[in-house]
Amino acid sequence: MTEAPTPPDFLVRYFLNITADHVGTGGVGAWYAPNMEACWDQATGEPCRPYGDPNRMAHQQVLLNYGGADLCTPAAPQYCPRYHIRRDGTRVHRTDPAFPYSAYKSYCGPCQACGEMLPGENCCDPYSNPNAQSIYSLAPDPEWAHWGFPAHAGDGFVGDPKWHELNVGGLFTQIWFPCMTTKPIEIVTVNIGPETGYGTGSHDTNFLISDFDILVPSAARGTQ
Repeated sequence: MTEAPTPPDFLVRYFLNITADHVGTGGVGAWYAPNMEACWDQATGEPCRPYGDPNRMAHQQVLLNYGGADLCTPAAPQYCPRYHIRRDGTRVHRTDPAFPYSAYKSYCGPCQACGEMLPGENCCDPYSNPNAQSIYSLAPDPEWAHWGFPAHAGDGFVGDPKWHELNVGGLFTQIWFPCMTTKPIEIVTVNIGPETGYGTGSHDTNFLISDFDILVPSAARGTQ
């Protein structure tokens, strides 16, 4: 890409065929389809740039995860984002029974880099300084299906080869971030695949990706 696309105006397309995915005893298998990442300065709200202050720059990872543990529950709301944003723009707090717990697997925030983190909120890599991060692990769920994302755990996973057209820009309009950027969110990375070697066991997977593309409407680029 020659420029970083911004929500809400871009799509990600690809064909994905996952033919096998086996997690051995003791392993934790994460499978990202896709992992989407933005980055901005937690103090100024400005997008990350080379030679900026790494103590304040937080990478915001939003990933659709076929694997991993389901930690975000009514009994453990600290593993959920503080808010969920509905498509109409309204916010639902994580302690509200209307919060869509099934749409999130887990969440952690950018620790000391963001002054808006609350006591008791789950913190990503508390000893990682610089380069704080947030991780939003999303579950395949009907809440995201409006944007083309998988509606359930088997949708596009093993044995269900699928052509995906994902409105990544639209999805980001439903994600709540602490220390929000003051500029349009720049999506700097979109990647697909498993996280292997994660845990004490094994994670063996086979997959094929083809025809990957990112589409940005010309109007969003200021051209005809």
